Amino acid sequence: MMNETNDDIEDLLVPNGYFVNFRGGKEQPKNAGDGDNPLIGSGGSFGFIDDFNHSGNGVIFGRKGTINKPFPINGQFWMIDTAYFAVPDSHYLEPRYYSYWAETVPFDRFMTNTARPSTTAHALARQKIPLYPLSEQERIADYLDVEIAEIDRMVTHLDELIEELEARNQAISTDLIFQHGIPSTPSSSAEYSDLGYDTAIRIDAVVSQRKIQNEDQKAQYLSLMKNVGVITYEEKGDVGNKKPEDLTRTIGIRKGDFVVNSMNFGIGSYGISPYDGVGSKVYLVFQPRVDRLSPNYLRHLFRNDEFRQRVQDLGNGILEHRKSVKWETFGQVRIPLPSLDEQHRIADYLDTETARIDKMKTTATDLRAELLARRKSLITEVVTGQKRMG
Repeated sequence: MMNETNDDIEDLLVPNGYFVNFRGGKEQPKNAGDGDNPLIGSGGSFGFIDDFNHSGNGVIFGRKGTINKPFPINGQFWMIDTAYFAVPDSHYLEPRYYSYWAETVPFDRFMTNTARPSTTAHALARQKIPLYPLSEQERIADYLDVEIAEIDRMVTHLDELIEELEARNQAISTDLIFQHGIPSTPSSSAEYSDLGYDTAIRIDAVVSQRKIQNEDQKAQYLSLMKNVGVITYEEKGDVGNKKPEDLTRTIGIRKGDFVVNSMNFGIGSYGISPYDGVGSKVYLVFQPRVDRLSPNYLRHLFRNDEFRQRVQDLGNGILEHRKSVKWETFGQVRIPLPSLDEQHRIADYLDTETARIDKMKTTATDLRAELLARRKSLITEVVTGQKRMG
């Protein structure tokens, strides 16, 4: 690769909009069929239709929503108005080189800081690109094609490993807790009986709902994070629902309480609170009756994705993914309930096995993050001339 100095690189930088045509999208057509042309938005492809409104070789930039993950595209497609299709002039920009450069754009410097981030074609067009000779752009693209493909292969293998480990986690809890299967209607005693369970007890028979009306405006406000559990509002950051100004409209939560988001239980929004505090009124808060139900057993039972989704399906709501499960419904859900000694034995075994699997998942996840960081830095270093190609 050329051995440019910083001054040389500065001399090569030009606004990419001089050589790129930014095209807008259109609303998705109705009754468009189920053809071969992908439907494209800022987050990628989300379906296929017969018609198309763009064709060519270029890069999709997000206009609304996901604006910091550009991706290359080549061919015919229908793009909706949440994205831009950037088509480089091939007399000046090699399309593969341009797509790699697009990943180096500092989107956080010009994206709007709103609930739904957005940008403009004008802002994108102002971003400067090193305008190397086409032959050099091709060398850069050829080099990165090989290096990035290898990194992407390793990331794919790690994704598969993480998925397999999570499936193993699910399988061992199912084998021990739901050994006869999970009923389609988890509130049905008859279904549990037909599957072969000796005992399936209603949740409200072995837990006590906590209903504390908060009066303390200085109380610690708590939030639920999917697949994480109960955290303080400050840990959550500026994401999702906002902290209410009037905390008397919240409910009390005590350390050790189970907390379930009545609208998002199915996707993993639940946990055991490590804090005293208050939370949203959409939360279901309760304590296991420890003389009948092991909290640790219940925690492992709730880790089962299929069970949680079946419970969520009992809720009501206009949107399929936002059904709300009221306490009266949640309390009627039944769970397999062996003796307390057996619950402790199952929970202890699952503690050991899931900890071992979670440790492997953490290692794989950390390695995946390192590979993605290396992917990003390699593209930046090569495109900006900081790294020589072998």
